[in-house]
Amino acid sequence: MTWGRRAKGPEDVSRLPGEDEQSYLERLAKAHLEPEVAARWLRLTRPAIRLTAAQDGDHVVARLGGRPWVPEAFEWPTWDGHGPLSFVAEVDLAAIAATSSDPGLLLPAEGRLLAFYFDGSFDDFEGIVGPWDKESLAGARLVHVLESREVCQERAAPDGVLEFGRQALTSRTVMTWPDREHPVLDREFGSPRQDHQEWTDRPVDAEPFTDALWALHEGEPLHQIGGWASPEQGPVELEVAELDAPLAQDDEAHVEEALRWHLLLQVDSDDASDMIWGDVGRLYWLARAAESPSASLSRVSFTWQCG
Repeated sequence: MTWGRRAKGPEDVSRLPGEDEQSYLERLAKAHLEPEVAARWLRLTRPAIRLTAAQDGDHVVARLGGRPWVPEAFEWPTWDGHGPLSFVAEVDLAAIAATSSDPGLLLPAEGRLLAFYFDGSFDDFEGIVGPWDKESLAGARLVHVLESREVCQERAAPDGVLEFGRQALTSRTVMTWPDREHPVLDREFGSPRQDHQEWTDRPVDAEPFTDALWALHEGEPLHQIGGWASPEQGPVELEVAELDAPLAQDDEAHVEEALRWHLLLQVDSDDASDMIWGDVGRLYWLARAAESPSASLSRVSFTWQCG
């Protein structure tokens, strides 16, 4: 299937002062794409919560690094045979619920999510968490702590565990879209398995359009709750689907399962917290789609990628 581009180049579609991202994306898509294609692409976009460094007076909804606040009986996550995990981030679900930010997915409104990851520094990189080994997922945890900070205590990491730089984060709603290799685009605009040239010529993959999309969030760490992931090496949903229930790559059942997984938390490399995941990569926790907030954390998985 082919989709025609507009006969003329798009008009200036620079973002206007004060313009929200949804309105800007609508103008951008309509300028670069035929009306039907623009409408279909816009239906695929999802809101997300972008987490950025908090300034004085900002509403803090999450934190990177430092030490977690946990109940007295909390057991520090450990990967058997390798060692304790490093504390990466905290997401305050109650603080998120108190804002107008839209994560684009169901989330509980109580408690805090604590993210831990075995970054390899504890055992001199003998143990590596990766999508090639389901057993290694024990090296990445997302713990839902219901107790508030007021009844918890700050816990130091076990000896030898790297402690990342503390950083408070605030939130804003952004719009996200599927990466060009995501199977949801194949379904909507044609499959790369049909004809490679036709696939690379899809209007939604044309450089003027994709360059404008990339520039929208250029220059900031992409810490995020919900929305579409920002992959470094292909769709993270395909990796998680294979880890959760091994299926043949590119099999239709594999794609169907991948589409049931949604980004929950994305933690980027960040110089301010001395976080570097491989070659400046990202960590991704995903949740399988649920019908209620209480069930939204019942199945969580993990992958990571680097450039």
